[in-house]
Amino acid sequence: MRRLKRQRRLKKVGALNRTYVGGNDFVILGPAEDPAAIKECKEVLCAYKKIAEKEAVFITRGDNSGTHKKELSIWQKTGIKPEGAWYRTSKDFMMASLQKAASENAHFMVDRSTYIVARKKNPALTLAVLSKVTRCLSIDTMRSQLTRQCILSEL
Repeated sequence: MRRLKRQRRLKKVGALNRTYVGGNDFVILGPAEDPAAIKECKEVLCAYKKIAEKEAVFITRGDNSGTHKKELSIWQKTGIKPEGAWYRTSKDFMMASLQKAASENAHFMVDRSTYIVARKKNPALTLAVLSKVTRCLSIDTMRSQLTRQCILSEL
């Protein structure tokens, strides 16, 4: 579905010579001592299930952002409705939420580029799970037939 939308938008702007430049994905951070034992997980659904089973503290942005929507879609795929004292809402931006997770020894889903920037200041949180299914951004450059200029796409 998402791929079809992307193709329609590219056709609409008359995009030519599309080149992938880079992208970003989500990772799950957690306390170094790994209270939910998620480091053994190979994929994100396993990690979310273990966090819920152990009721390990998880910080959600709770702000209806793209990150929050992605997190909720993952919870939905697990069949778990996150609620209770272990599931805490920050209602804040990404970096502030990450810092809250670090201060509360909690788990948190963050985009990889924010983690890379923040990891030196927040050593309490370690990279716990990587997942290919949590890609959040693809950046492409292309030439448009309509404008004859290079355009940047966040499709």
